[in-house]
Amino acid sequence: MQVKRLSISSYNVNGFSEGKSIAMSKLFEKSTFMLLQETWLNDNAFSSKFRDEISKKSVYVSDNKMDLSNKGGVSICYNLNVGNKVETIPTNSKCICAKKIIIGEISLVLINVYMPCTDTVDDLDKYSSILQEISTICIKSLTPMIIIGGDWNADSRRNDGRKNSSKSL
Repeated sequence: MQVKRLSISSYNVNGFSEGKSIAMSKLFEKSTFMLLQETWLNDNAFSSKFRDEISKKSVYVSDNKMDLSNKGGVSICYNLNVGNKVETIPTNSKCICAKKIIIGEISLVLINVYMPCTDTVDDLDKYSSILQEISTICIKSLTPMIIIGGDWNADSRRNDGRKNSSKSL
């Protein structure tokens, strides 16, 4: 199957539970790529549950990274039969997944992120570090198209450290 239209969805699962499987399944049916945040499952558990409950088709689940000390988890999911060449871009942070996607003559980078949600000094440092890593990925990608999605846990109307961190880049 050759991709004629690229569609990307993003969904903060807030814990992969039975009740969310229906919504995720419907979203995945309409998506070439699906970005998920806060799966709350490790890589093996997430991959197995996704295949069992969302798509029994030939599906790839990308690096469901999760820091076991919190309720995180980010993933990029897609069908293997879409005819794309998809390469993993290594990341240091467990809050980021990144892929380089080649569709015919088109090349793009797809980044999924789940940012810290509190305003503690440690989380603000982590927030800044993640922004820096995303910036580095973008600079090194050598591709004209970059799509960044996910849960930024930021609101431009708030006057907090996350807003100030974003301004510094």
